[in-house]
Amino acid sequence: MVTNALEDTAFAWAEPSAGVPEGRAPRKREPSAGVPEGRTPRKCEWRLPPKRSAAVRARLRPRRINGCAVAIDQELSDLRVVNGDVLPAADGTPRLPYVGYDDDGYPCSAPGPVEGQRHDLEVQYVAYSLRAWLGEHHPEACLGSDLGFYWRRGGLKRSTAPDIMVALGVGNHDRDSFKMWEERRPEFVLEVLSNNTYKADLGWRKRVYQMLRIPEHWLIDVTGKRLPGGIVGYRHAHGRRYRPIRARPGTDRFASDVFPFDFRVRNGRLEIVNARNGEVLPRHDELLQRHAEVQRRHDEVERRHREEQAGRLAAEAEVARLQERLRQAGLLNGAD
Repeated sequence: MVTNALEDTAFAWAEPSAGVPEGRAPRKREPSAGVPEGRTPRKCEWRLPPKRSAAVRARLRPRRINGCAVAIDQELSDLRVVNGDVLPAADGTPRLPYVGYDDDGYPCSAPGPVEGQRHDLEVQYVAYSLRAWLGEHHPEACLGSDLGFYWRRGGLKRSTAPDIMVALGVGNHDRDSFKMWEERRPEFVLEVLSNNTYKADLGWRKRVYQMLRIPEHWLIDVTGKRLPGGIVGYRHAHGRRYRPIRARPGTDRFASDVFPFDFRVRNGRLEIVNARNGEVLPRHDELLQRHAEVQRRHDEVERRHREEQAGRLAAEAEVARLQERLRQAGLLNGAD
């Protein structure tokens, strides 16, 4: 007869297990290791995990790259081996996992916070509009969107990734990162606030741009929750502090000194206005719609032209047929 294992908790490990055939001795389970002899062990022994060493704790300590905390794990790091030697990052520390590095050991791609579709649409609008103007007037300018920006050699923590950054006269070639000591100070920086980045945009990033004396710094908040009016611009004058850019008298437009454009926020959308004629630069989707409309009109004109040409050819063929019948009837001379 199989006894119930719950009847005697003191010797629960010695009772027959469920599913053991009657008449067969079940295998005994020994008491947990470390339990003194004569003491009844608990049915569930909890074990504390082993204490991590200082080296393991240092290896797993989070670090900040481009304003984002990234966990370190040397065993999963993107190691680069040259002639049998493992190359560290630019600051001599192990390379981070899931992070891309350029040839000098500076991170050029890292996992960042999710900022939302509205944020991406506004950044794309600014990037398309400014890139089109720069391509015509300043082809040697660099426009970076979420490009790693380093302002101190060997300092990976001295970095950020602006939503929009413009540096004139440095070349329009491809870059994995922008190093200020190799090129120059950017003239223009724009940040679009989001729920996950607004504290950094309004805090330490603004202080960094002010310390670096970047001529123009813009903050855009299309929701209007954190910035009254949805837009704030700063400009470096002669001092070390930023001075807010005032709106044009009687308007809600803020003028830029780097570009011939004004910025404003209306109906929850950023608008870039041509300062000369007051026209609003269209967004990418609006340009696509305009292009589709122009293409539709062009196709309609071509269709009408083909129909008119076909009608003309048909009329000429009918006239030639009638003339031939008149000649055959002798009513029309060959010279007519």
